[in-house]
Amino acid sequence: MERITSPAQRVITKCGKGDFSKGLRVVAAWTGKHITRVQRWTYPKARGGTGGLIPTQEQQVILTAALREGIALDPADFFFTGGELAPGMAVEVQPT
Repeated sequence: MERITSPAQRVITKCGKGDFSKGLRVVAAWTGKHITRVQRWTYPKARGGTGGLIPTQEQQVILTAALREGIALDPADFFFTGGELAPGMAVEVQPT
């Protein structure tokens, strides 16, 4: 299984029932967005994406559709957790 690196990737994969590619198609259908727009949610901002975040206006649409389809999706899935790092947000630790 592919390592989940962002909230967008996590939500899309869950909506595809474990399949990211299927999730792209499902989320695109639910939101009325083109599949490439949905995929860009997983890209860093430097590459024209949203930095791994799903736009706020799409979150409720996705949550409602997932609930209707019996997909276990939680509002917390839309945010970064301690085990993830926002794309392009690498942290350099300086020795003391």
